[in-house]
Amino acid sequence: MKHTKILIFLFVLFGFVGQSQNPYDFCESAYEIEYPKKWCSGLGQFSTLDATNSGSDVATCFANFGKDVWFKFTAVGTILKITVKGSGKTKEMMKQPEFVLFSGDCDSQISLIGCTRSRKGKRFTALRKEDVIPGQTYLVNVQDANQEAGRFQICVTNYSPKILTKTRTKSKIYIPELSKPLKKGAEFAVKKLNFDANSHEIKSSFIPILFEIVKFLKENPKVTIEIGGHTNNRCDDEYCRALSLNRAKAIASFIREKGIAKNQIVSKGYGKIKPLFRSKSKQYQNQRVAITILSTQ
Repeated sequence: MKHTKILIFLFVLFGFVGQSQNPYDFCESAYEIEYPKKWCSGLGQFSTLDATNSGSDVATCFANFGKDVWFKFTAVGTILKITVKGSGKTKEMMKQPEFVLFSGDCDSQISLIGCTRSRKGKRFTALRKEDVIPGQTYLVNVQDANQEAGRFQICVTNYSPKILTKTRTKSKIYIPELSKPLKKGAEFAVKKLNFDANSHEIKSSFIPILFEIVKFLKENPKVTIEIGGHTNNRCDDEYCRALSLNRAKAIASFIREKGIAKNQIVSKGYGKIKPLFRSKSKQYQNQRVAITILSTQ
């Protein structure tokens, strides 16, 4: 009887000693990722084989926890992306990976940051965070959604976005004639100030062009210009004159509202008597305004 008890004791003792255990089974023994800026494990390098349950209170986002393993790293940037992919020999691959991201230290307290699970049959899942704190310790707990053992690859990318410094670039010029020496009586059409048919409404695309005129008049307070409105040839004379004048007044009103003196701008409607094009296909370009320099002093 005595010998039997000794044999049972030795069997149990050596049974436990011989039992293998996953080296990253606990938070305290998490695999440390030393260079999280851009790091990937080997394909199938890690496995949940022989891992145990860390407890149902580890994360509230998953109902069950089974064979889970841990990783940890110290953040070096503000943006973080983690991917986990079932990999390795086909039969050994993790079938439905899921993982939880924590912040904090295993020796004190950890806080849940986020979690993700692959769709069934995909064997791949990822999580991205953009408010990571450099210098803070983060933990990743990986397992299979079905609590099965499987091999996987894990990748971590952690960085801060580059801050682009402002460089001086040449601003787009819409009316090059305004940057040249001006002569009294000079007239030029303003490209891209084309109104819709039967409309004198200022479109949003006009705004940068009109601000260029405002800037010019502010820098040249002694210059007087005429805003001339024009139409296509598909309306009667009276209607065309009224529409063209309304177009000129709309432009002039916008410019004056930006602080330009009233006596610097004159509005006039020319109707359809000064077309740029006769072709029916180009009538849209006749629905325009033009600038005439009335005085330079």
